[in-house]
Amino acid sequence: PGFIDEMEECFTYIKSFYSGIGINEQSSENKMFKLYPNPSHQGFQIDMQAQSVKIFDLAGKELLAINNYQPNTLVEHELSPGSYLVQVTTLNDQVFAQKLMVD
Repeated sequence: PGFIDEMEECFTYIKSFYSGIGINEQSSENKMFKLYPNPSHQGFQIDMQAQSVKIFDLAGKELLAINNYQPNTLVEHELSPGSYLVQVTTLNDQVFAQKLMVD
């Protein structure tokens, strides 16, 4: 790899310590799942199968948990407007998270 690639890798590593809401979020081009619609009103979908899908408030309290999620299944919720964290555990135990905005 060239100098520019090495610098970009360094900045990505450093930026991972200062991301969003206290977790190492991946940039939008590197996300492993698509969450839509976002912002959400009463529900959302994820484009992948997962062991579990969990919704947390920003204080870390688990608000909803779904096991054996099937792709593009509507996750209905009655969340108040605000920001939340959706955590997905894949079938091979990888854990990813994205912000969910509720309007």
